[in-house]
Amino acid sequence: MKRIMAFVIISLCLFSCGLPICASARTIRKVDGSDWGLTLLAEDVTPVGMTLVMVQSGGNVLGELEYGHEFYLEVYSNDNWESVPYITTSVGWTMEAFLLNQNSISKENINWERLYGELSPGRYRFCREYMDFRGADGYDYGTLYAEFTLTDLNTDQAEEEDVYRVVGNGDCLGNWDPAFDGCVLIEAAPKEYVGYLRDVPAGNYEIKITKNGSWEECWGDPLESDENYCFTVVQQQDVFVKFRIRDGQGTIHLSGDSLPPPADIPVTEEPNADTGDVSLMPVVVFLLLAASGLVLRRKTI
Repeated sequence: MKRIMAFVIISLCLFSCGLPICASARTIRKVDGSDWGLTLLAEDVTPVGMTLVMVQSGGNVLGELEYGHEFYLEVYSNDNWESVPYITTSVGWTMEAFLLNQNSISKENINWERLYGELSPGRYRFCREYMDFRGADGYDYGTLYAEFTLTDLNTDQAEEEDVYRVVGNGDCLGNWDPAFDGCVLIEAAPKEYVGYLRDVPAGNYEIKITKNGSWEECWGDPLESDENYCFTVVQQQDVFVKFRIRDGQGTIHLSGDSLPPPADIPVTEEPNADTGDVSLMPVVVFLLLAASGLVLRRKTI
């Protein structure tokens, strides 16, 4: 008993002198998260909710990207972002942590009716904290945003957005149907679109990007008079697609497990974990297309 009391007294003395028994070297840093390669997008927005799309591609991730359920909304007013007030005093969040796979696209249904009610027309942004968890070394955390605009649904002033699709030969590519919805690209940045082809079987493929479900505007291989872009898949896998329009210039890159990636394509070699709705990407194929002047690199994956 005396030994136990002596240990307790010594421990208290050490803590009071600023000398913890087991010192930890964990480092916790607040960052802006801009170099994580993570983009948040808002789809199917209504006054009471939306579909959140989380796109992770490349970037500089030191550990594992994680996030929880918690979020908040801001509205743009008087040239500033201001918090949207809650309509309830009962706000609580569960403490789960979800893993976000690298080189993946995942979706989450968001409903804010209980917290905010129905939003009025205006410019908003969804805000959520993400964490780059480095294990025993600590973690970095930062807030990322997905902007969206609510318009008056009773008016016809809302401008329809262009829709870009990946189509080609084979069932997985719609058998050249220009309105095939198997891979509808979503806008990750101005004039930059991303999407994925699921479970592409082994085989030889030809593709094009179509606009608004017709062949009136489409993009292929400019080295072949804008004919089809061809590639080969050696084993069934998911294919990640990135489509960019930049002043008539762009580039196509293909990378995969069966060949060395190009030096200018960031590839993460960490294994992916299966976590619910988060997509597994065994290979990443970047397709950066433009209206003209493209440089193509053909590869087998």
